[in-house]
Amino acid sequence: MKKKGIINLLLFLLLVGLLVFTYYYEELRFFENREITNDKIDLAFDVKEIKEIRLKHTTLTYNGKYEVVTPHYLADELMLKNLLNSFSHFKVKRKLSDAEIFEIIKNKQENLFFREDPFFVDLDIVKIDGTIHTEKYIWGNYLGKDLGHYIKRTVDKKTEWLLVEDLSPMNGLYYQDDDVNLVKYENIKALLTGKPENYFAKKVFAGFSLNDLVSIEFRNFRNKPFLLNFSDKKTYPEKFSELNYNETKFSDFLTALQNIEQTEVIFSKLDREKKLKELATLTLNFKNQKIVTAILYVDKETLLLSLNNYTFKLKAKDRELFFLHEQDFWNKFVVPLEELTFEKDKLVDVIKKEAQFVRRSDEEKLSVKSQIGKLKIKENSLTFYDSGVEIIVSHLEKKLNYHFKRN
Repeated sequence: MKKKGIINLLLFLLLVGLLVFTYYYEELRFFENREITNDKIDLAFDVKEIKEIRLKHTTLTYNGKYEVVTPHYLADELMLKNLLNSFSHFKVKRKLSDAEIFEIIKNKQENLFFREDPFFVDLDIVKIDGTIHTEKYIWGNYLGKDLGHYIKRTVDKKTEWLLVEDLSPMNGLYYQDDDVNLVKYENIKALLTGKPENYFAKKVFAGFSLNDLVSIEFRNFRNKPFLLNFSDKKTYPEKFSELNYNETKFSDFLTALQNIEQTEVIFSKLDREKKLKELATLTLNFKNQKIVTAILYVDKETLLLSLNNYTFKLKAKDRELFFLHEQDFWNKFVVPLEELTFEKDKLVDVIKKEAQFVRRSDEEKLSVKSQIGKLKIKENSLTFYDSGVEIIVSHLEKKLNYHFKRN
């Protein structure tokens, strides 16, 4: 009797095993890696070949530059390049036959491959002859580590079901046991399902060619107005005749200006009734005689920039670019650094840095009591003063006073 019970138990377990095997064979057999190919989905297009990109929540069009359609704003072209280039890393592991697809649809098993609310990308691609054809890619479900995911690809009304593997490099830190393919899948998903503002150009001046700037006029409540001229690399008011311009500072400023990024784009004019405090104004003059005015405001603790009918929220650190002084573009070293190489006096450490600002000696009187030392470096006669707030170095030959912050 006991022996018969064991046999029945074994038969029961065998039956359960057969049922489990049948389920996985019938329901999931399409996920097997068969008929491996070396094909790739070649989507490493130049963005300029694509007339329109339609994503789940937004549409972008190309007309010299990519723009988000609604709300209308310049798109982040680098982001789009990264998106399109990522497709070129997809290797096709296998393509389902028409018979397989027919059987899946017949058995109502599409949910195993594609979600009911899929994320996708539609591309209108301009051919060499000027004609346009459309390609549509619908992302399927992620199947698991090392299995990949399906893509439904429709080109000129012909649809294919492809099992693909993402061979793109994995950037950033991750643990050895992490499913990096799932991370890459989620990254693509985020790109394809973002809200319109996710595709906005991050850089405030992205729509301008700052290399075509002739000049910028600075006005702010902290300093007197001045003009920065890029044609002759000068400031107006001009530098002191005893000093030189630092041309590197001109290019560094342009780079910093070009890299200012918005944290939010506001599609409405500033509320004048709030009477926001105006901090600074930059007036940009271009070679084509175009004039653009950028006005910096503060609303409580929020920094706002009004530019071309848009209002941008900025990071607090960006405000300093609007508060520059003409002397920020001058070379304000007391003596060339190479002349200080063998100098041992502790006062030399002061003049190894660039002065904050420079004044004519006859414009200010320095107290003899505050004098802390003198140096003679080649043809440079220097007297050092400590005001308690700053160190002032008076250059006898140039008749200039160099002001330094105290450490």
